[in-house]
Amino acid sequence: MKKLIAIIGIDSFLKKNYNQIKCLNHNGVSVEVLTNNTMNTSVENMNIINNQTKNKNSIILLEPKFLSRVKQIYDYLKKNKSVLNHIEVYPAGRFTFIYVLLARLIGVKIVCIERGDIGKFDRHTFLTSISMKLTYRFSTLVIYKELYMKSLLLSLHAKNISLLYNCIDNFVEFENLAHRSYSFLWVNRLVKERKIEWVVDLVKEGELNSTINILGILENRDTYIQTNINLVNSLKNYGNVEIYGYINPENFYKETKFFLLPSDIVFVNNALLEAMSYGVVPLISNVSGADKIIEDGIDGFIFEHTKEGFKKAIERALSLSEEEVQRMSLAAREKVKNKFSCNEWCKRYISIINGKI
Repeated sequence: MKKLIAIIGIDSFLKKNYNQIKCLNHNGVSVEVLTNNTMNTSVENMNIINNQTKNKNSIILLEPKFLSRVKQIYDYLKKNKSVLNHIEVYPAGRFTFIYVLLARLIGVKIVCIERGDIGKFDRHTFLTSISMKLTYRFSTLVIYKELYMKSLLLSLHAKNISLLYNCIDNFVEFENLAHRSYSFLWVNRLVKERKIEWVVDLVKEGELNSTINILGILENRDTYIQTNINLVNSLKNYGNVEIYGYINPENFYKETKFFLLPSDIVFVNNALLEAMSYGVVPLISNVSGADKIIEDGIDGFIFEHTKEGFKKAIERALSLSEEEVQRMSLAAREKVKNKFSCNEWCKRYISIINGKI
């Protein structure tokens, strides 16, 4: 394997990207991230990783104008062709297909990372849809993280695909959960697939009157997200509900008993794995892959994917004794530790990029 990988076009370099960089650095590979830096935290986050790994990964800010950016990427790829193992791109960016075409022209391999954009394929603009199709078709390899994505990728002519689900590496020690201040926690973007409206309805109907924190309110032009933000904001006068923006959830994981994920898609949701690593007991919809994450009644609850099923799961959770919550909490953490650790993820990631590109 060559000693450099470039991640091109990512909006910002975030905490959730740490594990990949650590894995690559551990295997002697440095990373350069060419980013829009929309959240203005990329340099700070990369400095944290460099201090931990004693490596010299770097952030390169992308030019905002189209022609300037095309020249910037072309010059970068041409200059670094001999040392680049591959570039990694995300399919729904405005310029992604340009990065792919330039890389193919210069002879640099391309890995497309599918994080979930394909699930909204029919809601993207025409040009974005064309860009995504070209990216899937002409990438050397497409890595996807959710089970449902496989058939969609094949239908769009992706030729070389591999499953690589999320991982977690933060396993905290904790004592009895009786001291935890909050009953329920939501930590996720308010996209259409996640049924935040069920949470809102149950609060307003008086069926969910225990403490609940909702994290992840991030303004977005997407119609469904904006509708859901408005729904959540309608709970501001309910005394048992607190609403927060896109913030670090760590302190909430430490103080909460149950994690809520009513959703069309639950398989290895990153916030779900994080919560379980802190011993937060998950309540998740019975959809594809749910039984690969938790065992109902042992390390969490799997409920019928309806509002009524969700309500019954909440009732089951609240009926548990302190001893039962403690037992399930420890089991949830052990499940993630044994099955979804970043050590195992890293081995598979390196194996994939060594063997398929």
